[in-house]
Amino acid sequence: MIRQNLILIAFIIFLIAYLIFGDYGILSYIRLVKIKHNYEQQIVEMDKKIKELKKEVEFLQKDKDYLEMIIRKELNLKKPNEDLFILDDNISDKK
Repeated sequence: MIRQNLILIAFIIFLIAYLIFGDYGILSYIRLVKIKHNYEQQIVEMDKKIKELKKEVEFLQKDKDYLEMIIRKELNLKKPNEDLFILDDNISDKK
């Protein structure tokens, strides 16, 4: 009788340990929920970025002045009667 109780207790302890620490246990579940949450946040951020890029594509397709401004900014181009000043943001104030 005592031996059967010890076997039953050992089995219950093993079962509880497996449910907590096993491959499909609670700790694994919590870790997977955190990973899922991180992926969902990344999806939301990517959706926002996609919307912003779609708006920019729409502006570039419809607004020629905006397109010209972007091209001039990226390529450091200027119009014939313009002066172009290129400012370096990395220069620190030296006194």
